[in-house]
Order: sequence, then structure tokens, then C-alpha cells
Amino acid sequence: MKVPENLIEKRWLLLSFLLFLVFLQGCKFGCMIHSHAVWIESPLENETISGEVEIVAGYTYTWGCIIGECPSPETYGTYTLKWHNLDTNEWGVIATAVPITQSSRWDTTQVPNGRYDIWIYTYNYDAECNPWTLWDMSNHRAVTVSNGCVITVTLDPDEVRPTGSGTPNMTLVIVAVTDAEDNPVPGVNIILEAEAIQYSGGHQHNSDRPAGRFDRDEGITDANGEFRSRYTASAFGGEEVIIGRSQECPNEEGRATLTVRMPGLRALGSGTGYILTGSTPAHPDNHYGTSTTNNALEIVAREYAFLYSGSQLRYNDMSLMYGGLFDIGPPYGSLWHTPQREHRAGRNVDVGIVSIGRQNMLRRIIQRQRGSIYEEGDHWHLTF
Repeated sequence: MKVPENLIEKRWLLLSFLLFLVFLQGCKFGCMIHSHAVWIESPLENETISGEVEIVAGYTYTWGCIIGECPSPETYGTYTLKWHNLDTNEWGVIATAVPITQSSRWDTTQVPNGRYDIWIYTYNYDAECNPWTLWDMSNHRAVTVSNGCVITVTLDPDEVRPTGSGTPNMTLVIVAVTDAEDNPVPGVNIILEAEAIQYSGGHQHNSDRPAGRFDRDEGITDANGEFRSRYTASAFGGEEVIIGRSQECPNEEGRATLTVRMPGLRALGSGTGYILTGSTPAHPDNHYGTSTTNNALEIVAREYAFLYSGSQLRYNDMSLMYGGLFDIGPPYGSLWHTPQREHRAGRNVDVGIVSIGRQNMLRRIIQRQRGSIYEEGDHWHLTF
């Protein structure tokens, strides 16, 4: 059937009008899909790099509009490079707004030695021609940065007891210095530091937490590239970090974590015939003991509840989860100091005073479990 000419003319007029609207609106009605090929040409995958390194990277793209002209953002046709330290999970910027026709340079002496990924960020348009960032995760590049010397710290052993809670409470600190080819470097001056990890070991307070001490906190590496010192742990259960540094190895340090705790402590938990008291914000978990102590306290409470139906003993402070000095804090003392000279090894507990008529029986029950009793005002201090 032949279409009337006037109808064809009307259709062309309508199509022309629609195309004119598209032109006025720019790409929002006609943006083409863009294709990217993103790459990092150098350094090579798993290459060891040092000093100032040239990074050759870029991408190709196609873009345009069916009708009109796409607005070109200033960042289009450029890319950004970032580094990701795989050992510490830190991020940093290598270069921004690099034209695709140029390379960039990375001064690796400004970052610690270690394993890194190099990432490339490129820029694209969305369906309405609004600029958006494309992170091409398929073209990162893994490298190892190795500049000058490498410092490593090892501890033997890596777990000791808190000072004042038995032995061993010392560890041998070995600081080794090697070059980029893993050869020992003698004659390097080493400085040692110790940092107590805040909130570790059951101490939920953070104010000038003390660390331990070195017999030598400075020295020179020997013919084997090693410097050795002995470290005595603090009186507090927790974790302490040993750090080795040298001005001859800028941006480089070695770290090792020392666990300071009494072995074998476990939480008493709830049970029959007793309630747990004395928890504070500074020390929320204050009922850790040895297996011997915990078993004895459970038996004492059960026997007492059997003799005096419905009665409960009040078990106050025992030890913290890692043991060591139990600093009660105000108003009974200052943080990181006594007054509790015991309560370090999971063998002590403070029991609330019971009525006078029941005290002799409670004494006999405790003594049957080989517990000793020391009266301290409003409580008995027990040792098992």
C-alpha cells in the first residue's frame, strides 16, 4: 500500500524534531559505550625494584556520541597510579593526572621495604555522560621494594612471664641487617625501643602504659650482621612490641611482638554457690585462675551452698586474663602500680566476709582444698 506523501513528510518532520532535541541535550540521549584496555607495562610482575623507578602504564579508549558532543572532563585521557603495601595494608599515591602518552616515576626510597601492588585508576563516562572513575582491578602489578638494608627482629623465646610472676621473664632480642641481596651488613648502628600494646592482657585503660627494659638498647651489628640484647618484660600481662631502627637504613625498621602472660590461666565463669564481683571498666574480666584454683573455688562454693542452702559466696578479684600485676586504680591505688602485690599468677582470690557463725565452717572447707587464708578487712584473701 502506498503511504501518502503528506504522512511521510510529517514523519520526517517529527524525526527531525526529535533529533534536534537530542542535539540540544548533548550526550544524555546518545552516549556511546566506551571500551578500555588498561595496562602496566613496567616494572614487570614480581620484579624487585629500588630507588627511583619508571612506571610505564596507560590505557586506550573509544568514545563519542550518536548526536551532539560529549563534554570532556579535565581528567579524561589521564590516569592515576597508587601503591598498596601488602604487608601493612597501607595505601599511597604515586602520581595523579598522568597523560596516557607519558610515564611516571616512583621514588621507592620514601616507602618501607616490602611487597607492593601498583594500581592504575582511569576515568570514563556513565550512560548519561557524567564522569566516573573506573578502577581496573585486572591490571595491577605486584612488586617487591628493596632499598639499602633490611632490618629484621626475632625473639627467643617469643613468650615470657610478667616480671614478678616467675620465670622466664626475659627474651633474647636478635636484630639482623641484610642488604638487597640478603647479605649480612656489619657495622650498622642499631637503636632498640619497646612499646606496650594498649588494652592488651585485660587492661582496658590507656595512660602511659609501661614497657620492659633492655640490657643494651643500642649497639653495632657484628660480622654476621647481628646485634643482640636481652629484654626483661614489664610486670603487666599483655603484648609488647620490640622495634629495631637505624639511621643508616632510612624508612626501615624491624618489629617483633612479645607475648607477656602467665601460662594456663582460664576464666572461672559462673557456677553453683557463688557470684563474681569486682568487674570495673578498667578491668572488666577479673576472674582468671589456674585449673587448681578454679576447681578448688567451685568445690568450696558447692560445699558451702550444701551446708547453708541458698547461700552464695562472693568471689572478687582473682587475676587478669594474662596475669601479671593487677593495678586496681583509684580510689584504692594508681593505675600501673600496686596495691595488689599478689593476684598475678591465678592462685589468689578475694572472698567476701560471711557471718561470724559460719566462718569456722568456711575455713575448714577452704583448708580441705589446701587453701590458705589471710584476713583483709571486709574480705578474705585466699591462696591455692
